Amino acid sequence: GKFKRGDTVRILNQQKTEVARGVTNYNCDEVTRIAGRQSDEVHDILGYDAYDVVIHRNYMVLTQ
Repeated sequence: GKFKRGDTVRILNQQKTEVARGVTNYNCDEVTRIAGRQSDEVHDILGYDAYDVVIHRNYMVLTQ
């Protein structure tokens, strides 16, 4: 879905069942661009110093 940096998003498993919710460090377009890449590649892809993770565990709650 569409989301902005700082939004709370649902995290789904492969069966589309919600397993967690968390606050994202990136917007939806940035996540699409960096998905599957190594953390050290993110700066070159986005053009700015970025976070190591899309959602840090300190800002995530498991719902299952």
